[in-house]
Amino acid sequence: MRTFPMRRTVVSLAVGIVTACGCGDPQGPTTRPTTRPGLAATRPAPRTGRTVPQEENRPWFPGRGRLSQELLDRHGLPSVSLRKSGLGSTILWETFSDAKSEEVPGWQRVGKPIVVIRGDVDQGKWLQLRGDGTAGQDGLTRSLPSEDVAGQVVRVEVKVLQQSVARIQPADLPEVRLAWREGDGKTSGASLELVTYSSPGWETCETYVAVPSGAKDPRVTLTQKSKTSTVGLDDVLVERVEPLVAAHVAGTTGTRTNLIDGGDFEVGQRNFSVYGARQVPGRSELRACPLAWMIDETLKTPVGKRSLRIPLNTDEFRLAFGWVRVVPGKTYYVSLYARASKTVRLRVGLVAYPGVFHYDYFTADEKFQRMIVEVPVKPDAAWSAAAIVVRPHEAYPQSDSEFLWIDGVSLTVAAPKETYEAPVPVEVGIVGPGFDPQEISHLVQTGKPAELSVRMTNYQETAYAGEVAFDVVDAFDQPVAGAQQTLKASVPPGQTVEEKIGPLSLPRGYYKVIATAWPGGIHQGRPHSTAERAFGVVNLSDPVPTGNYFGMTVENPRMSQRITQLGAGWVWLEASRQWSETSDGKLDWSWYTALIDRARKQNLEVLADLAWSGPDGRRPSAGSQWQTVCRGFGAVSKGKVDGVGVLDQAGLRGMPASDYVALLGEAASEIRREAGKAEVYATVPDGSAGEQLSWLKEAMKGGGLARSAKGISLRFRATRFPEDIEPALEEIRSWRKTYPSFEKYVDVAVGERGPTAYLHVPNLYGYRQHDASSRPDVEDPVLHASRLVRAMAIRQFAIIDRAAWWIESYRPPDILRPTTDPQCHEYDNAPRPCLVAFDFMAEMLNPTALTEWIDLPQQIRALCFDNADGDLVVLIWRPYGWALRPVALKGLAGKVTVYDLFGRRELHPIQGGDLTVMVNEAVRYLRVPSSVKREALEALRHPIPTTAPSALPPGTTPKPEPKPGK
Repeated sequence: MRTFPMRRTVVSLAVGIVTACGCGDPQGPTTRPTTRPGLAATRPAPRTGRTVPQEENRPWFPGRGRLSQELLDRHGLPSVSLRKSGLGSTILWETFSDAKSEEVPGWQRVGKPIVVIRGDVDQGKWLQLRGDGTAGQDGLTRSLPSEDVAGQVVRVEVKVLQQSVARIQPADLPEVRLAWREGDGKTSGASLELVTYSSPGWETCETYVAVPSGAKDPRVTLTQKSKTSTVGLDDVLVERVEPLVAAHVAGTTGTRTNLIDGGDFEVGQRNFSVYGARQVPGRSELRACPLAWMIDETLKTPVGKRSLRIPLNTDEFRLAFGWVRVVPGKTYYVSLYARASKTVRLRVGLVAYPGVFHYDYFTADEKFQRMIVEVPVKPDAAWSAAAIVVRPHEAYPQSDSEFLWIDGVSLTVAAPKETYEAPVPVEVGIVGPGFDPQEISHLVQTGKPAELSVRMTNYQETAYAGEVAFDVVDAFDQPVAGAQQTLKASVPPGQTVEEKIGPLSLPRGYYKVIATAWPGGIHQGRPHSTAERAFGVVNLSDPVPTGNYFGMTVENPRMSQRITQLGAGWVWLEASRQWSETSDGKLDWSWYTALIDRARKQNLEVLADLAWSGPDGRRPSAGSQWQTVCRGFGAVSKGKVDGVGVLDQAGLRGMPASDYVALLGEAASEIRREAGKAEVYATVPDGSAGEQLSWLKEAMKGGGLARSAKGISLRFRATRFPEDIEPALEEIRSWRKTYPSFEKYVDVAVGERGPTAYLHVPNLYGYRQHDASSRPDVEDPVLHASRLVRAMAIRQFAIIDRAAWWIESYRPPDILRPTTDPQCHEYDNAPRPCLVAFDFMAEMLNPTALTEWIDLPQQIRALCFDNADGDLVVLIWRPYGWALRPVALKGLAGKVTVYDLFGRRELHPIQGGDLTVMVNEAVRYLRVPSSVKREALEALRHPIPTTAPSALPPGTTPKPEPKPGK
């Protein structure tokens, strides 16, 4: 068992806070709505306390990322404001500029609030609310025009300031709520999820709400219970989002007939998802599995030169195109060409949230035939997202040598023409840097160039002559120096032209490529087409040692063949009953053994989870059936797995600890009888950290668990911030001495499926009425990746031996399941920022041991790790907030290398001999040579006051880049 010598140091030295990089409004004259809907007023000079964010500090917006205004303009993307893009209209924007003393014009009081209007020369006016200490909430409310809110998707935004030095308690938070009355008189609505932490600057909170058409008396309310709250509120914004919420969702401009991009497969893999499924013998459940589709150029196709080829080697396959918006009361037409090497009966139609609009049935044979489905959308249907879906209607002969080809997919409002109608006159796509649909794909080895091509297809009867804007941006949407190009393009009518870009030599990191075809020249007219592609530059060459700290949880039988290359040394595999038991009660472990074999080929250690609830979801009961299951599972695991976690989450909920210990004892006995040396772990039931620890303590009484299990697997429920589970981790850390009989603690649930960073993905959170608390913890892919790294690093504080990332990115999305997951907008397995961040984290931290935790001023944290080669690795971040804050490290200028979250070197300000590291919520790594290790630790323990610059200086990545050691 590893032990980490460590002390936690809390530094309380007063440091001057630099506020110049706080979030705020742009400088210079600007037009801003008044508190009356529909009116605009020119605002004088801005409040100087909120300066314009630096480019590195731009907030992230769904569908636009952090792109600068210059890049947004180069690619015809929406501006930062919904109002500027024409996709939204302001209903209310309250700045409190007209408020006087304790009165806010236009707002009515609720209860007996204490209304405090604060302000100064720099900040301008803002609001504080306090209650009177009695039951109920007190505050302000304001009516909104029903015609602007009812039946609409509404975005609610507010800026929050919490200046307390201690973490805010939920009871101290005000409530910002959009509410209305339903037809039956009941009150409904949604509340914003406000920041639950103190912050040196203003933080922006937002939510999207779908308001029913029958809503009456809509209003926004600001209320507060606490009589001591010091939370500030400002810039309360309510705006209507138009049905088509992003410029690159088909049909937004109102000028396109075909709403599907890339349906002819001429310009690359875009906007579709393909996956296969296996059916458990005798049961109806399906499980996802890899499907090696490809873009085929060998056939004579009805549209262009390329078609999509899908192998008929699975029980079921599904092809989905979308999502796009549909409008109630309109009729849509799905059209495509299909052929098959063996006759296949297909179901083709339009699938929407929350249900299926319409399917029709067609037969594909050896010749391409056109299939057209008419889909009327009911007038009373909520406008929603929809996807074209193609799947088999009945069983078909399965073979690795039999295929289905699809081409010319379109979705139109008017009836389609006799031939395929292109969505735009000229379509642009990005090809490269390589693609394998069975893999995480688009991963480039560090040191090797990325080769890309821009492909343009001309559907016009005249030659196309225009310009193509081509840009490469990093994970923070900053342009990569030297990669921007403006291409003069000329494409003959009906032909495709490909322009090679690069090869580009890029440091490790996460990148996106954007290409936009313009008529004539850039900024002239409206762009014809925009394409995006993401890829990661990572280290795929170093072997990952077994027994390392980081692993991955693999769910729903699908496993990438590149887990080892990404830095994971072990996997947690769930053996589910629904995938294993046939209708007659027999067990089919073939899928499970195939998964183990794939893991072993990658030299991965395997920890298996025997998830075995009853057919109706109830927990298993002791007896011969349970013993048979455990014995069979032990037999198929023999010599192949290193450990087994027993009992799934569903079966454990509500189970008394004594009953669990009895079941675990039986399981351990039967598994060890067959599997020999395989260790058995106790799997703690799902729940909050407090619930888990309370249950676990009860199960430990009298050494019950210790007699059956060699270790404990923990699955902490996902929290908004990784730091929220620290109290539970402190408790676990103390158990190392209290319960020495347990040799290992395994954490198998760190993080969840992360968002993508594709620019054309719309914000999907307005499809249905929901409360803000049901949203994912974060939409910003960079912050999601940062929180994943932080969660795994913080686990080491508790001396948890192994931490696994709970990931589903290896499984193609089930497009028939209602989801807000933007995976469905792209090809199956494009790399996510989380994958690239995981790779660099594994390389930096696997050979290290946590030795010190230092809490710095300005809510900055540093975790120090001793490397096996004597160097020091420091993770440093600000847990809450995107605004950059400086940490001055005395005497370390030129002696420490700073890396960003994804492995790119960063340049930070230097003043004399001191290095000033600019820190925000995105993790950074400091690589400290052993020669200055003592000096660096002293500088971290005693940082010096600073008035350092408020942003990272612009510049390219230094070269050559020293490679971090293993």
